[in-house]
Amino acid sequence: MIRVLLTALIMAISAMPAYAAGDVFDKIDTNGNNKIDKKEYLDAVSKSFDKLDKNMDNYLDREEFKATGSPNSDELFYELDTNQDGKVSKDDFVKGAEKHFKIMDKNDDSFIDRNEFNLYPNEEGVQEGVQKDTPIIKPFIIFYF
Repeated sequence: MIRVLLTALIMAISAMPAYAAGDVFDKIDTNGNNKIDKKEYLDAVSKSFDKLDKNMDNYLDREEFKATGSPNSDELFYELDTNQDGKVSKDDFVKGAEKHFKIMDKNDDSFIDRNEFNLYPNEEGVQEGVQKDTPIIKPFIIFYF
């Protein structure tokens, strides 16, 4: 289940409009300590949910979710719609984001630093901290920061 969610999140994230990774990181890192803690992350996720919730009913329906531009929005929607009621609540959205935070926190120190934030491709897959032009994963972009 986590693998499916991670795969869907990665695909959704990589399909979103490009932002400079540093600008997004700095926007999320509200206290300026060069680390994103869970509270900063979840605050930003909550704001993103509100932006995506166009009809302001406190749920994301399939159409609102498809507006993210993700080619796998249906799969991701299904994963986040934990009670399968056809809508994603803010709670469902945040729980999915919490799982994503844990995945991003490679060294398990309860923070996402710039190395963990910037994941780049190499021949064998994903590698942290390699300086290339374009990250394979643009973390948090699904959340529209």
